[in-house]
Amino acid sequence: MCSIKKEILIIGGGLGGFANWRAQGYRLRLNGEGANALKETLTPELWERFEKTCCSAELGETDINAIDGSIIASRAGGSPAMKGLKPYTCDRTVLRNILRDGLEDKISYGKELARYETTDEGVVAHFTDGTTASGCFLVGADGRGSVARRQYLPEHLPLDTEGTCIYGKTPITRELTERFPARAMRWMTLIIDRTPLTQTLDIDDTAVTLLLEPIRFTKKNDEFDQYTPEDYMYWVLVARKQIFGLPKEVPFSKYSGEEVAALSLQLADCWDPSIRSILHLQDKTQSSLLRILSADPDMKAWTPSDKITIIGDACHAMSPSGGVGAVTALVDGAKLAKTIATKGITATSIGEFEAEMREFAGANIRRSYIGGRKMFGQKPFDQCSQPEARSLESSNIEYVDQILKAQVEGEDSPLHNACYIVTDNKKGTLYSKAYGSRDLAKSQPIDLDCLHWIASLTKLSTAIATMIAVEKGLVTLDQNVREIVPELAELDVLEGFDDDGTPKLRKCTSPISLRSGFCYDQHHEGLQRWARYVGKKENTFTGSHSGYLYPLIFEPGHGWAYGSGMDWAGRTIEIVAGQDLETFMKTNIWTPLGMKSTTFQPWSRPDLEEKLVELAWRGQDGKLIKGKNPYGPAVDCCGGVGLFSTPRDQAKLLAALLSDGYGIMSKASLDELMSPQTEDPSHFLSIVCGTKRAHLGQTWPNGSKGDFGLSSSINATDFPSRRAANSANWQGMPGIHAWLDRETGIAGLFTTQLLPPGDKAVTEVFCALEEEVYKVYGSLR
Repeated sequence: MCSIKKEILIIGGGLGGFANWRAQGYRLRLNGEGANALKETLTPELWERFEKTCCSAELGETDINAIDGSIIASRAGGSPAMKGLKPYTCDRTVLRNILRDGLEDKISYGKELARYETTDEGVVAHFTDGTTASGCFLVGADGRGSVARRQYLPEHLPLDTEGTCIYGKTPITRELTERFPARAMRWMTLIIDRTPLTQTLDIDDTAVTLLLEPIRFTKKNDEFDQYTPEDYMYWVLVARKQIFGLPKEVPFSKYSGEEVAALSLQLADCWDPSIRSILHLQDKTQSSLLRILSADPDMKAWTPSDKITIIGDACHAMSPSGGVGAVTALVDGAKLAKTIATKGITATSIGEFEAEMREFAGANIRRSYIGGRKMFGQKPFDQCSQPEARSLESSNIEYVDQILKAQVEGEDSPLHNACYIVTDNKKGTLYSKAYGSRDLAKSQPIDLDCLHWIASLTKLSTAIATMIAVEKGLVTLDQNVREIVPELAELDVLEGFDDDGTPKLRKCTSPISLRSGFCYDQHHEGLQRWARYVGKKENTFTGSHSGYLYPLIFEPGHGWAYGSGMDWAGRTIEIVAGQDLETFMKTNIWTPLGMKSTTFQPWSRPDLEEKLVELAWRGQDGKLIKGKNPYGPAVDCCGGVGLFSTPRDQAKLLAALLSDGYGIMSKASLDELMSPQTEDPSHFLSIVCGTKRAHLGQTWPNGSKGDFGLSSSINATDFPSRRAANSANWQGMPGIHAWLDRETGIAGLFTTQLLPPGDKAVTEVFCALEEEVYKVYGSLR
């Protein structure tokens, strides 16, 4: 149980998600349950201020035909289902100011959560500006795009209802009262524009609806007048997204108020002029465009935590058409506060609160669905998709499928298996398929949860772990690790051999940092000759740190070679963190991202070993034959080549990097990770794009330029029809290929298990798949 004496961190800065306010000061309707929750939360003085600053609203509803302005229906009074206190209509900004009254010294503005980490003492929030805050408990009230939710419950995604709305305000002026129908300014009014008959063949019988309400404040010339704005008409224009006709590649946040206002007038082009006047006279600085998302009312329970919870839209976004979203969020906050005050913070008490929250929110989501169905033809929840998971068009899916199937089908197929996942910067999966078999006998179908040796793709995880260690203050990138790792203290530099074959060695005099490079013995004839001379049996693939104990081939900082730098970085982390690399990665990377099937030691995990994919070799005749994996079982956690993982786990890692490292490290650390690291790119060009065209370079177009990052290669220019400049890519010996394009916001992973490295069939299919993906998403740059 966490000590309540420590601070509770509320991401979003307000009670029940209310602080996730928009810049616009729109009205809020609080029914009896919401009013009760608010009254329980506020002091008597603030409750009086709330009541005195609410608008003088009359309960009732009028429905009007948008085309001719005729009244369809009208009735006074509110819903008979109302409970508790009378309903209140208030201004969002006014209420927000009341909620923060007395808390000014507890609120930090301009902060954006990047990730959080749990500790024995509680939780630490990391912000995008590099600062942190510590507390005993974290409340994610950061709205429907919640970073806290993405890390805590990555699978708990809102659904796209296919509704889109424009929020707006129109000041109540003399011109408005002269032009706008008086019958529409009495109470809540719905302006309804039905879909013409033939158009229903394409978009069903859905309406364009304008919901509006006059927000008038009774000025009494007292102390409360200072808190209220001028009178205005609140309105929201809602329809299915197909009616708006907006391009998919432009985020709603990019539209200016003027552009949104113009869009509202375009949608109402055929309306009665008097009705349309409310849009003509709108305050364009207050107009905003919003996609209507909703949680599924039947939310699945999750394992509660005594370190974090999520509330409000972060947990249960809902359509505004029910008018109960704010009420639900406010009730969340009040109930959570009561739970903490009476039961403390334990997994049990938080779990009980979350169960009540899901039940209460679920009922209100169903109410909102009924309103959404009537106002814009909201689809049933089982027909809604997750907006954070863009998908390839069906025609492109079929072609990607064909590319993959062609590699694995038939008697003499080029590959025995192929897995491919494409993910985007909203942690959504664009494509994920697995074809072929785990074994050459083709008796066991492969899937995305089968275990692969990922070889040098391990370097990505180790580089991330290194940056996390740097963030924790355990080490710096430029620190001399010869003073940390005993094995590196006495390294020699190999300068050649005497005529009799004796190695010519001299002492290394330069410091070795986490940026300094080594060379793999398997890639250097001189090191192999040295090993034979001294009788060394351990090598890169024997799975021990001793396998990397061989001389340097140049002074650190005075050359470059592809080698064991990440293996020694991993060993450095083990020493400064006081734990093996597996434990460090599990705590700081795998568990936060839900990567449950990644390990250096599959031989100690029967649940994983039974899912291991059989490694194939391509014989000289081009056919696949069964071969022994050159790596393992390993005695040490080798950070350059030693990981076994699943395609699904590695896709989660790529998705985290696309989201600026959320859940595991800061954006600043990610920027460093993805930055070129060599002062002379000619090293890179000679190795990757030179005449020998190392297998890493076989996926690069001829003439490409680039450099090396801490664990990846980085292209300096666009790849035509493929990834943008400054993208990173990784490869693993047995046909593992991954790329990360932060500019376009997508990443891809191809896996198989085939040696030797640089197989032509593998590199060709990887490039073909990437080109197909960019036919759809290249325009997003």
